[in-house]
Amino acid sequence: MSTEKWNRAQNVFLAAADLAPPERGRFLDEACEGDPGLRSEVESLIRADRGSAEFLTSLVESEAVRLLGTRRKSQRRRT
Repeated sequence: MSTEKWNRAQNVFLAAADLAPPERGRFLDEACEGDPGLRSEVESLIRADRGSAEFLTSLVESEAVRLLGTRRKSQRRRT
């Protein structure tokens, strides 16, 4: 992928990433101007971004459960 096309994909991704799916679809229709390769790349970036956010959320939730569970056990021992 050329630098120019990569920069364009990044710009479209940044503009589309936080849109709700119906709005995102309409935005991509316009922003990608019939360029299926560009649209595919942007959609791939969005999926990767969503996946990493879900992964991080899962890690945070697991750690919170672990810490709170440990804290509750130690509080019970003191009483």
